[in-house]
Amino acid sequence: MGDFDWYVSPSDRFNYESKFSKFSNDDDEVTLSQLEPLYQTSHLSQNEFAQIWTLISLSQPSINQEQFIYFQHVLASRRRGRPLPVGIPLAVKEAFLKAKPESKMFTRYIPGTRDIAASTWKDAAQLQEEAIIVERDIVEYEKQREEAEARLADLTQTSDEMGGLASYKRNHLNSVRDDVAMLRESVKLLKSSGVDGGNAAWKAGENSGGSGFQKQDINDIIAKLQIEKQHLEARKRALQSQI
Repeated sequence: MGDFDWYVSPSDRFNYESKFSKFSNDDDEVTLSQLEPLYQTSHLSQNEFAQIWTLISLSQPSINQEQFIYFQHVLASRRRGRPLPVGIPLAVKEAFLKAKPESKMFTRYIPGTRDIAASTWKDAAQLQEEAIIVERDIVEYEKQREEAEARLADLTQTSDEMGGLASYKRNHLNSVRDDVAMLRESVKLLKSSGVDGGNAAWKAGENSGGSGFQKQDINDIIAKLQIEKQHLEARKRALQSQI
């Protein structure tokens, strides 16, 4: 139960009882669907709202006025930023069970379920046993919630990893684009001036008998750059298709 304060002031109790009458339409109990307007104004997530319902309802489909009072109390506490309780004190549970209406006492037994309402007819020892069973249910529910949160954390981690991979690919693509731009500029310069310069050097080499650039050497460089350019552009298209 932790440090959660289960005390409900008289003024809060009166306010919550008035709200119960509004939601229940003069019935003895309310279902979760009847509290939809309350959820809409609670400013809590659907998961947290459902957690509070499961805790207070004792896994039953409806709650009575006493349960509703504590449901509102936990709801208000959570809205003020306090953590949710992990269990319910025995005295509070007994108050829930004693408040069950008589019309619910003779509910037909269904195998595999427990008629919590019938607990009103039980003595203290039986109520204690019932409370232990309910506590086990709460522990099991907490375990399932923790497993769900772990799965959500795994999904979040996977999403972060995918985001990092996409960022890496975008950076790599930008680098390839820069390389292609530089190669294009190099090819342009070679075509506009490099070949002529090469011819001059070639001719000078011929005239002097030296080892100046040969025309075939310039052509080989241009061809190599063009091949590299095509290779990089192919890589760029491949990376773009993966993003």
